[in-house]
Amino acid sequence: MSGNPPSTRVTADDRLRARLAELKGKGRGTVFCVMGAGNGGLAMAGHLGVLGHRVRLYNRTEENLQGVLWHGGVRVEGAVTGFGPVEVATSDVGEALDGADVIMIVTPSTAHRELAAACAPVLDEGQLVVLNPGRTGGALEFRKVLGDAGGTTRALVG
Repeated sequence: MSGNPPSTRVTADDRLRARLAELKGKGRGTVFCVMGAGNGGLAMAGHLGVLGHRVRLYNRTEENLQGVLWHGGVRVEGAVTGFGPVEVATSDVGEALDGADVIMIVTPSTAHRELAAACAPVLDEGQLVVLNPGRTGGALEFRKVLGDAGGTTRALVG
């Protein structure tokens, strides 16, 4: 034993655990931004809205948002049924991410690089980014693109 005190270095896992605890404390006050208004993104936005969360929706093209804008949200049926309100539906990344606690990327993995570059200038420290699908190193690529673009590397990406 060297007698040195245990390390007090804060790891990414520590930051993630602390942020998740903070979000759990917010409960339904947690603000979600769903990025992608295809079938998966609309289902995610509707589900979160039905659960009572505040939801923002981003899509790179405005045309996929027209129905959501018209109705003010998404109607879902199945395991979760009801109307999920969406407070913002936009093709402006900055507007979509503004005030979001959790960013749910719900697009094919081939779009993750482009979305990371679009998010880089506006993503804030502590925002939690969840990739759906999130396999094959997508989080590593997302973080690298954020860093290369000069964005915050303190966002939590997984």
